[in-house]
Amino acid sequence: MKAAHHRGGHQVNAKRVTAVANANPLTLCWRCRRTIWQHAPHSSGEPAKWTGGHTQPGGLDAQPWLDPLIVPAHCEKAARGNYLAPEASTCNFSGGATSVPTEQIITTRRW
Repeated sequence: MKAAHHRGGHQVNAKRVTAVANANPLTLCWRCRRTIWQHAPHSSGEPAKWTGGHTQPGGLDAQPWLDPLIVPAHCEKAARGNYLAPEASTCNFSGGATSVPTEQIITTRRW
């Protein structure tokens, strides 16, 4: 049986988001609004890749954002919602450490 944090729809939705992002070279990262080719590589030299990034940190019920040419922050409906949107790995992996202090992210589950 999968661990609790792997049982939800996150992995399935993230795969859908990254598949849509990979299929369109003009996809924009929701955090910085750049294409994947405009991102610097990771410090290891590995190129950036698409991930499903949370538009609301710590959100447990994020829905997939499947429009790669519109950034959720530019859409009135999306600005109010909780989505997994295309986000470059270089933005996503550092985003949690820089966007919101960890004491503000509260969940009801113990992982």
